Amino acid sequence: SHFGEATPQNAKGHALGHVCDLGVDYGAPTGRGYQTNARLPYHTDSADVVGLLCVNTSKSGGQNSVVSSVTLYNEMIRRRPDLARVLMGPVYRDRRDEIEPGQGPWYCIPVFNPWQGRVFSTHVRSSVRKAQRFPEVPRISPQLEEAMDFLDALAEDPAFYLDMDFQRGDMQWVCNHFLLHSRTSFEDFPEPQ
Repeated sequence: SHFGEATPQNAKGHALGHVCDLGVDYGAPTGRGYQTNARLPYHTDSADVVGLLCVNTSKSGGQNSVVSSVTLYNEMIRRRPDLARVLMGPVYRDRRDEIEPGQGPWYCIPVFNPWQGRVFSTHVRSSVRKAQRFPEVPRISPQLEEAMDFLDALAEDPAFYLDMDFQRGDMQWVCNHFLLHSRTSFEDFPEPQ
């Protein structure tokens, strides 16, 4: 409550999501990353701040990483300003069948949004790909594909990201406007506890 109002993780209204392998297909339109053991590429969540608490470590894997979206933006402006401009344009995303009243099944928002001297970012490539299931959503252009490829490659550059191995009791707070986060694939222990 010190950070703000807790918002639901999903259409079921869950304010907390347990990161464990529930066998969910991450590639399916409604697949959520925290319900699968799949590697999650660098992304942001749809909230100002997301918090993670390590209750138990995984049997193996599950390393977390963060990267500054402002650094990625500045690198894109320096190296490929044409692609940075593409990411400041319309990018269509799937709501994963979790639709608020009065909203549609997809929405449009840029990856980079410069505003009042700061650059706000939102990037979830899987939801861009999943939005292609709607015929009214424009197809991903070769320029947008190249721009997202370049952004993802920069995020994967060891010069920019920071890896973390969570231990029991560790907490991580990520401001989704300025940081992207990632997780390697993992294996749960067979015993739920």
